[in-house]
Formats: sequence, C-alpha cells, structure tokens
Amino acid sequence: YGGDNGPEGILYISNEESSNGKAYLLLANEVSSTITVYEVQVSNLPYTRLKVDALLQGYHAGAKTMVPVKLNQGVSTDATICDDLTVELYTAANITANTPGPYTPDYIASATITTNGSLVTQLPAGFLGNQYWIALNHRNHIKTWSAAPLTIQEYTLYDFTNAANKAYGAN
Repeated sequence: YGGDNGPEGILYISNEESSNGKAYLLLANEVSSTITVYEVQVSNLPYTRLKVDALLQGYHAGAKTMVPVKLNQGVSTDATICDDLTVELYTAANITANTPGPYTPDYIASATITTNGSLVTQLPAGFLGNQYWIALNHRNHIKTWSAAPLTIQEYTLYDFTNAANKAYGAN
C-alpha cells in the first residue's frame, strides 16, 4: 500500500480556530498510520468575519487572559466570557469628510470578548475588499482605534495585543 490508506478519523479546523486564519481538514489514516492535511478554501460566503484580539485594561489577569466579568457579575454561567463591547468600522472617506470629528461609524457590530482576548463578529459581504478603521468601544474604557485602516477579507484578523503600535497613537 502506498500513500494514505484507511481514513478513520476526520477533524475539521475552522479558520477561526487555526493560528493562521486558514481552514483545514485532517484525516487520520488507520492502515498507513499517517495524517493527511487538506487546506479548505472557503469562498462565496454571504458575510465576512472579523477576528480581533485585545485585552481590556482592568480586566487583564496576566498571560493573555482576562477575568470572566459576566460570570463574576452573575449574568452568565460561562467562565470563558469576559464582557460585551461594540466593534465600529469607519471608511477613510468618512474620517476625511468629518475631520476633526466627531465621526459616525459606517457599521457597528455587537461582540462578546472572551477571557483569552478574542472576539469574532460577522460583517456583510459588501465590506469585502474595502478598507476600514476598526474601533473597539467598551462601556468602561476609552475607545481604541486600529493604527491604520485594514482591508476586509473573507476572514480578517487584527491583533491589538502583539504591539503597542497596533493601536492608533500607540496607546
């Protein structure tokens, strides 16, 4: 027998679960004792996804974790949920036309940030290929903006946690 034989176990890793934003299908092959990895191309979705990593000051518990605020407040039984916030998107044209502000968001999405600092929200497919500034708005924090606009893809990742200069003004 050559190659991969006797597929027995199948595991799907979504683009949200993988570290590089790509989806994979893994097959464990019983006969050949091998693992086959396929990259899955996800396209033509009626929406796009935006994943943001951020840590909220005051909730940070160290080692890229936050306290389960909603659990502590008695409004959730899920120990992986930190809190709710809004994700606001702004076009460059909006910013230019309204400088020095205030700015009205082009789109607002409610999101739940987990204790590991991740949130995922869906955006309409019409955002695909366009550039937007991202602003995170929390009930107990100053609004934090991305350092620059980013192009929305089918699955867009933005990590505020890996460098201070990811936030506008390096705040």
